[in-house]
Amino acid sequence: MRRSTLSILAIAALATAVFPSTALAAIGNDQSPKLINFFIGYEIKPEDPAKLAKWDIVVLDMDQSFQFPERIREIKRINPNVKLLAYVSASEIAQARYGGDPRSPGKILASRIPEAFFLPRASGARASWWPGAYLLNASTLAPSVGGQTWRTFIGPFIRDEIMSTGMWDGIFLDAAYDNVTQHFGNDLDSDRNGKANTPAEINSTYRNGMRELIQNVRNAIGRDKIIINNSSAFYGDISNGVLYENFPRYGFAAPFAEIRSTLGKNPEPKVTSINTNTNNRETPNDFKLMRYGLASALVADSYYSFDAGDSGHHRTWWYDEYEAPIGNARSTPKNIKKDVWSRDYERGIAIVNATKQAEQITLNGEFEKLRGTQDPRTNDGSIITRVTVPAEDGVVLIRRSEATQVTGASVPNGAFLQVFDATGRRLRNGFFVQRDDVPGGANFLANDIDRNGSEDLVFANAGEVTVRLSGSSDVKFRPYGINYRGAISIAAGQTDRDKPWELIIAPDGNSQSKVLVTDLRGGVRKSWLAYGTSFRGGVSLAIGDVNGDNLREIFTGTGTGGGPHVRSFKTDGTIWRGGFFAFGSTERAGVRVAIGDIDGDGREDLVVGSGIGAPPKVRVYDGDGRLHSEFVPTGVTAAQGVRPVLTDIDGDGKREILIPGSAF
Repeated sequence: MRRSTLSILAIAALATAVFPSTALAAIGNDQSPKLINFFIGYEIKPEDPAKLAKWDIVVLDMDQSFQFPERIREIKRINPNVKLLAYVSASEIAQARYGGDPRSPGKILASRIPEAFFLPRASGARASWWPGAYLLNASTLAPSVGGQTWRTFIGPFIRDEIMSTGMWDGIFLDAAYDNVTQHFGNDLDSDRNGKANTPAEINSTYRNGMRELIQNVRNAIGRDKIIINNSSAFYGDISNGVLYENFPRYGFAAPFAEIRSTLGKNPEPKVTSINTNTNNRETPNDFKLMRYGLASALVADSYYSFDAGDSGHHRTWWYDEYEAPIGNARSTPKNIKKDVWSRDYERGIAIVNATKQAEQITLNGEFEKLRGTQDPRTNDGSIITRVTVPAEDGVVLIRRSEATQVTGASVPNGAFLQVFDATGRRLRNGFFVQRDDVPGGANFLANDIDRNGSEDLVFANAGEVTVRLSGSSDVKFRPYGINYRGAISIAAGQTDRDKPWELIIAPDGNSQSKVLVTDLRGGVRKSWLAYGTSFRGGVSLAIGDVNGDNLREIFTGTGTGGGPHVRSFKTDGTIWRGGFFAFGSTERAGVRVAIGDIDGDGREDLVVGSGIGAPPKVRVYDGDGRLHSEFVPTGVTAAQGVRPVLTDIDGDGKREILIPGSAF
């Protein structure tokens, strides 16, 4: 593959930009799609850390640890799982480095390189390919200076001047050539004796020296750090990854085969990456090209980057496909026909068509197109069993059968659930949730309630609660007596620090507001009236840890006829932080409550929905009653009310907001 110029153009801008004399101060989980960003520009703007935190791996120039240390740390604070790699050239030094701040790693590096570390031409002039960048001598023929050569010097430098900051999770080694004559010509003097070596000798000794250099870097920074090299798959067995830049500009079949071969050689963690780019055109809306590269990366199971190219590796372009909830690969690549490939994922499939004509693919089951806003003609959310993939394009689909699993939250059996994020964006098609072992319309909750590693089931129907623990007989009880035949709100959680969870239940209809905490056989541990003796509109409830102290709180919402009043209690029924009106205090439709972490910050959020008779709306609050977001859900009427259900249906560690509504 053509060598990266991340390097030269960006470094020149970085080193010649005007900065103050002191350092400026200011979401990745490696689930597929696995994303890497080559953010090799001269500036990290104040808004960039929040954007960059969405990637799994981010490559930044080594000088950014001096220029913008706080903004680098902010990326980590937002997403502690992101891996940050420092850009270092394995075989060149840009002239611009010499003009950097004396305290920056690039300037320190330039100042310590003796002339004898350069690989000259036979004429004695420094070898250069890109203007303003000079080739360093990684060859095993290179003479030593003070007992050091370039290949032995750079590893300890990286350790002492870059990794010692504690900011980096690894190194990106650009320009790790295995064939230097291809770019620099045949007149290279590897042993610096004033005569050109033969091309075969130049390349073989450079290649062997580069292997030593990479191994020296590994020994210097440790086995737990990541190394990605650019320019040659020859080092794929000693690097965690190789960058395939400009894919598939110079063809598909050969580099795609090499990518898969390289991934087989990489030591863990395998981070070989594909960069597809717009060849220095500012066209982020080239969705077809983006999909072509992304689908190729998904079929290969590599990391993926899409940006503007070698003079534009400094973009935060984000796409609907990046959020496709497909999980991890669960099969090897499947060659459907020449240059048409697919790969199954836990919750989806990726297909790439590298041919010059559209291909129709019959799918193994029912799949769902993504529902997106950027390219709605492609991502229209339709349900399909066949898909036409245009020429030189790709597609990412969600496995439909995987979309109907709802755990950890109470939901009416048989409900049609629509899927939203916290801003009201529909994430995918709605689906029916249906269990044959639960009566239709009954509220059910599936989770490991006794904490033995197996899923249990609790459901309430016509005033009766059934507890079905794995491997045990059903336990049935009527918490509000034989005369109560209405609906019951159900939640489950830890309230007393013993191993099994407890049930939290309340009448969800024309009855008193009595909340009960029971064991799994119906024995009452605690009870209290959430809204006094006079209110008989029922209660919705939820349990969770909204302030991050590892203690659960119970939130209640009034049923029909009450103002939309939310109250919070400790698990023993004592008032925790009082209450507030989730919507207008003059409304009399009540409010539905749910608790769960919807933004992945480790702290659970309070999501409320308007009651029956009020205009449909959803609001997201924190545990202190501060409003974070709100939206009007589609497909829900005032006569239905809004009953939020929070569950992680795509396995990304964040709960989606599911709203029962109309299927048509």
